[in-house]
Amino acid sequence: MEKIYFDNSTYIWKTKLNMLDNKQHLLKWFYKMEMEDFFSPFKEVDAYPYYDGMDAIFDEIMNKSWKMCKSLYIKNYNIYNKFNADAWINVTRSKKPVQREFVKGDNDVYHITKDDTRYHTHIEIKKKQKGFFPHYTWVYYIQMPDIVEGDDSVLYIKGKTGEDYWIRPEEDDLIIMEASLPHAANNAPKSNIDRIVFAGNTGFEYIKKQKSLI
Repeated sequence: MEKIYFDNSTYIWKTKLNMLDNKQHLLKWFYKMEMEDFFSPFKEVDAYPYYDGMDAIFDEIMNKSWKMCKSLYIKNYNIYNKFNADAWINVTRSKKPVQREFVKGDNDVYHITKDDTRYHTHIEIKKKQKGFFPHYTWVYYIQMPDIVEGDDSVLYIKGKTGEDYWIRPEEDDLIIMEASLPHAANNAPKSNIDRIVFAGNTGFEYIKKQKSLI
């Protein structure tokens, strides 16, 4: 796993999972579930929840990602005895993205905002959801846009010193970042296909066991 630095204090980890042979299966499974209205409560949004056991290939990707996050945590923070996680499938639509950071321009072309309002962190999101505290966010890239210009389809990152950076992931990339890292995904207005990723958060706790007085 490669550690990519944007500056001295801003970085991500990136590797390949070598699971691109499963791309069509992953897309077929997702679109089938969407057409069958399994995700009907989440229509017109960008993130569709995924639960362990729904599909063997998604489970494999999720478990590999969890394993890498666990290794990073052990290396940086030592021990834990409770593991928390969630996962979802995220779609950044090329033509009409529904994420809050996109604005409608001329000829119904949607562009991501260029100020700090485009960014989010998963610590902020989990706080609003009153969920667990995440240490890492992971993203596996299933499908990327087929036509890109300039900064289309990039992952924007806000550096800890205030600088804006970006990287354009490729299909089969797994990116892991600290959950506190501000980031945003750009669309690709001329693409014929959407950006589709499988993503999740991982959090770790060490709960001290209380001694029994009996």
